[in-house]
Amino acid sequence: MASLQVLQLCYNQLTGSIPTQLGLLKNLNVLALQSNRFAGAIPASLGDLTQLTRIDLSFNKLFGPIPVKLAQLPRLRILDLRNNTLSGNVPSELVRLDGGFQFGNNTGLCGVGFSSLRVCTSADLINPRPEPLGRDPSGLKPQEIPQSANLTADCNDSHCDNTPRSSAVSVTAGSWRF
Repeated sequence: MASLQVLQLCYNQLTGSIPTQLGLLKNLNVLALQSNRFAGAIPASLGDLTQLTRIDLSFNKLFGPIPVKLAQLPRLRILDLRNNTLSGNVPSELVRLDGGFQFGNNTGLCGVGFSSLRVCTSADLINPRPEPLGRDPSGLKPQEIPQSANLTADCNDSHCDNTPRSSAVSVTAGSWRF
C-alpha cells in the first residue's frame, strides 16, 4: 500500500469516520471518497500527504472545521468539500486554489477566505447537457448573469457575525434551472 497513488472509493455507501491511517499513504496523488456516508471530522493527517493533487470528500456527512494542514498541501489543485456540514473559518490559504476549491452547501463555513475566492459570473451550458428538459442546448453559448437578475442568498442564520459565508444560489433562466 505504500506505493498507492490513487484511492477512489466513491459511491459505495461507506460509513464511519475517514480513517486517520490514510495519512500514512505518502505517495497518494488522488483521494476520492465522495458520495459515501462518512461522518465526523476531516482527519488532519490527510495534511501529511504532500503528493496529493486532488481531494474529493463531497456528498458525505462530515462536520467540523477544514484542517489548516489541507490548505497547506503544496501540490493540491482541487479540494471538493461540497454537501457536508462543515463549519468554522475557511483557511485563507485555500484562495490559491481559485476555482479548484468547492465548498457549496456547508452553511456553517465563514471567514476571510471567501472575500478572495472567484465569483461565478457566467454559466457554461455546453456540458453536461440536461437531457430531461427536452431541449437541445448544443447551440447555446455561456451567457453573463445580468445585474438585473436580483440574486439573493439567505444568510440570516449567521454563525460568524458579519463575515461572508457560503450559500446556495438557484438561478432560473426560461426553462433552465441552475
